[in-house]
Amino acid sequence: MLDHMQIIFWSITYLLIVGYGIKYRHERSLMMPLFCGSLNIAWELNAIISSNGFYGHFLWLSLDIIIFVINLFIIERRINRALYGAMTLALFISLWFVFSIPNGMLVSVFLIDLVMAIEYVLTVKRISVRGKIPIATFRLLGDFFAWLCYWEYSLFVVIVGAIVMLLNLFYLCYCLEESNRIKDLKRKK
Repeated sequence: MLDHMQIIFWSITYLLIVGYGIKYRHERSLMMPLFCGSLNIAWELNAIISSNGFYGHFLWLSLDIIIFVINLFIIERRINRALYGAMTLALFISLWFVFSIPNGMLVSVFLIDLVMAIEYVLTVKRISVRGKIPIATFRLLGDFFAWLCYWEYSLFVVIVGAIVMLLNLFYLCYCLEESNRIKDLKRKK
C-alpha cells in the first residue's frame, strides 16, 4: 500500500512538472532543477534494464524525457545543452555501476531523493513560481510514503529519508512564504 502511494504521488509530481512546464514554457523557468532532470533519466534507464522492461519505468522515463526536453529549451547556449546531455550520459554510466551492487537500486533512489531535495532548496529562487506549491507538496508526499515503505531495509534509508523529509518541509515552507509575499505585494498595488 505504501509503495503504491509513493508511486501515485510521484507520478502526480511528474505530471504537474510536465503540465506546468509545457503551459508556461514561454517563461523559460525551471520546474525541475537541471541536475535532478539528468539523474532521473539516468536512473530510469538503469531501472528499465534491471527490471527487464517493467512498464512503470517506461512511463516515468517518458515523463523524465519530457522534463529533460523542457529543461533543454530553457538552456540558451548550445554548448550548455551539449554539456547537459553529456552529464546525463555520465550519470547513466555511473548509476549502471551502482545498480550492479547489492541493493544498489534502493540505495541510489534514496541518494537521488537526497540530491533532489538539496538541489530544489539551493535553486528555490530559480524554480518557477507556477505550480511550485502543488509540486512541492506532492514531492514531499511521494518521498514520505517511499520512506515509510522502505525504512525497515536499512539505517541508511532511515537517515537519508529523514534528511530528505526535513529538506522537503523546508522547501515547502519557503514556497508557502514566497506565495504569501507575492499575494501581499499584489494587494498593496
